[in-house]
Amino acid sequence: VTITSLVCLVSYFSLDKLYGPSLFSIVSVVAMIGVIAWFIAGFFTETIGMSVTTLFQCFLADEEMLGNQGSLYVPNEIDEFLARLDEAHCARMVVPNVV
Repeated sequence: VTITSLVCLVSYFSLDKLYGPSLFSIVSVVAMIGVIAWFIAGFFTETIGMSVTTLFQCFLADEEMLGNQGSLYVPNEIDEFLARLDEAHCARMVVPNVV
């Protein structure tokens, strides 16, 4: 919505300045530009979302296949961060008393 609104706003002022007197209705042209911008922005955000989801899935598969051996394709910084995060989680974990 933000991308489409910005495109419509810029196109309105640009069309008004460049073709204002010669256009019958600037609003109809801006509406068409808005529809096109909406679809293009949707395609772009879907592509980015699919890329992030795929990378995350590959990361999880790598972690699951190699387990505690470390990951072949994960940078050392991320591997160390996840190890610290796992240690902190285990330290906070409360073991229930079994009576």
